[in-house]
Amino acid sequence: MIEKHLKLEEEMENNIPEEFKGTQRWINFGLWIVAILVIIMVGFFAFNFLNQSDKLTDEELFSVTKCIRDNTILYTQLGCHACENQEKVFREFYDVLDIVDCFYEGERCAEADIVKTPTWNIRGERVTGAQSIKKLRELTGC
Repeated sequence: MIEKHLKLEEEMENNIPEEFKGTQRWINFGLWIVAILVIIMVGFFAFNFLNQSDKLTDEELFSVTKCIRDNTILYTQLGCHACENQEKVFREFYDVLDIVDCFYEGERCAEADIVKTPTWNIRGERVTGAQSIKKLRELTGC
């Protein structure tokens, strides 16, 4: 079966005119370059979206973090990359938040029916995924 497939593939390659063989390689190369650039751009914009806290002074971020803490519970989990990104948004004030780590406090997460992390419980409503300071301010009224 594999030999038949390889033979078919070889026949197809042999039927491609010589002037197109190099062109197809360049097209494939170009598509890979475009895909890589799109991934880099998406990562860059996501990083900038989440790091809006850089525009706040330490005092402002501390004050906003305390207000968010008073209106939310953040469910995270050890080893969760999105949770690590969420932590970076709050810089050194992350520990001010009301945080439940589902790795260590699995029972609390099960009781709260948490299936994805990070999950924010904001006044009884759930929001999943890492959130920007701007979005959390909107959702909490802070």
